[in-house]
Amino acid sequence: MYEDLNLNNLPDGKEKIWHYLDFAKFMFLISEKKLHFSSAEQLTDDFEGSLPKQDVEDRDEQIRRICNNNKNEEEVEKIIDQNRNLSRQFRKYMHLNCWHFNEDESLAMWNLYSMAERGICIQSTIDRLIECFKKEEKYYISLGKVEYIDYSKWQGRIGFPIQRFLLKRKSFNFENEIRALTPGGGRQPTEEHLRGRGIDIPIDIELLIEKVYISPQSPNWFFRLVKLMVQKFDLTIKVHRSKMKDDALF
Repeated sequence: MYEDLNLNNLPDGKEKIWHYLDFAKFMFLISEKKLHFSSAEQLTDDFEGSLPKQDVEDRDEQIRRICNNNKNEEEVEKIIDQNRNLSRQFRKYMHLNCWHFNEDESLAMWNLYSMAERGICIQSTIDRLIECFKKEEKYYISLGKVEYIDYSKWQGRIGFPIQRFLLKRKSFNFENEIRALTPGGGRQPTEEHLRGRGIDIPIDIELLIEKVYISPQSPNWFFRLVKLMVQKFDLTIKVHRSKMKDDALF
């Protein structure tokens, strides 16, 4: 089900969001009618799910105060290391589905998250994504907007444990990301969840996808193939060429 935790000033529900993917992942989406959530541990950024420097220092200092009269320095440092390892392990159990927030397509996102000539982008809205999750019975899912920070200087407040997964380094701010997050596992954790392999959540494809766009680098045959696959699964979704393919008028 959808949980509104009011995370990081989520934009208006009618705003467009974009999900860039390759052909294989698109086929999985429309054939299985499931949205894949990756374990945070699978993502490439080493800072994913980590705490800002000030939060880590505050946590370490609190441990030192609690252990002040009961442990020697070596034992205290061992406890601090154990807490850091537990914090790192949290990434395995948090699952994310990521969207680009923008009024239009992004060339940078086309290049980064799709395979050039085989790239596909699905366009939805925040409201559509939320509505999909309201019908979910196994997982508790929230939405939030990513905040791009300097981890060494950030002085903000983390209100919920999952909010650490809505922080990224400033060098990623071009992604302008909206994230769907779930601790995963639901009421009956699966082996895949426990191993951090990601989870697949059933959704209403027609509700989720407003339009499908094909990479500006894609040949005509690929455009026809994607249209054929959409028809094959009895979907009424419109398939469009990227607007970046439009000819300049001069």
